[in-house]
Amino acid sequence: MKETRPEVPRHTRSRLRPASALRLVLPVLLVHSGQALASGSMEDKIADVMVWVVIVVASILALTLFWILHVWPERVAVARDHPQKDAIQALCLMSLVFGGMLWPLAMLWAYMKPLRFRLEPSASGIGPAVRPAMREPSSHVDANVRTHAPVEEEIVFLRHRIEALQGRLDVLVERDSSTLHG
Repeated sequence: MKETRPEVPRHTRSRLRPASALRLVLPVLLVHSGQALASGSMEDKIADVMVWVVIVVASILALTLFWILHVWPERVAVARDHPQKDAIQALCLMSLVFGGMLWPLAMLWAYMKPLRFRLEPSASGIGPAVRPAMREPSSHVDANVRTHAPVEEEIVFLRHRIEALQGRLDVLVERDSSTLHG
């Protein structure tokens, strides 16, 4: 009698063929890949060149990034026309010496709005008194009146202020002339 095989549906046959082909090709691929790793002096040279390129490029990029961050406060100060931009630049350079500890101060200083002071002689005459430069001319004048034509009170206040300043100027001139002649 003739042996017959059981009937296998067609869709099952098509699934078995790729699996069996993969079983045959897999050992060949494994053997071939092992030979490729063992035989390549060219691959070693390529790997050596790539390592050196990565080391050089990475260090150049790191230094460039460090320098861009380091001079950031200086660039901000120049862009904002900061009156102490030279001092901020010096602080950035000193930050290199002190390991970056001063860099946050330089950054804060560059972004700060500078305070404007003017020097006036003190009442005691010993040294200059520091006062803010912007001051209201008269506290008793209404804000609505200040926007219109000057009123008599404001004119009187300004005349008294001019007389007081002239008196201070006379004292300074006398003091300077006595030190020159005396």
